[in-house]
Amino acid sequence: MKNFLLTGVFTLIFCLFYGFIISAQQQEKGKALTKDVSQIINRSCVACHSDKGNGMAKMKVNFDKWQSYSYEKQVKLAQKCYQEVSKGGMPPKGFIKSNPGAALSPEEIDIFRNW
Repeated sequence: MKNFLLTGVFTLIFCLFYGFIISAQQQEKGKALTKDVSQIINRSCVACHSDKGNGMAKMKVNFDKWQSYSYEKQVKLAQKCYQEVSKGGMPPKGFIKSNPGAALSPEEIDIFRNW
């Protein structure tokens, strides 16, 4: 009985420690901009959402500063990006009118959803 209890305690400690390590690694890495997502962002978002972009847009999300954001902020911003893209709010219609290649296809919207 004593061995069983000790094994349970060590297992619990190991699981907690392992979870802490995995969580720390994720936070260090952040919400990576995958190659597919980066291509979409570079084509459709960076003109406004970067250091060289629009003041209001870059205040909401600045992809030039992405790696400096905390993991939690990156996750929150990634969710907001998907919401805006999926409802057609981004890129703005005026931007698409002057930059037709910036429009996202349904497949690209799925890439954002899966990101």
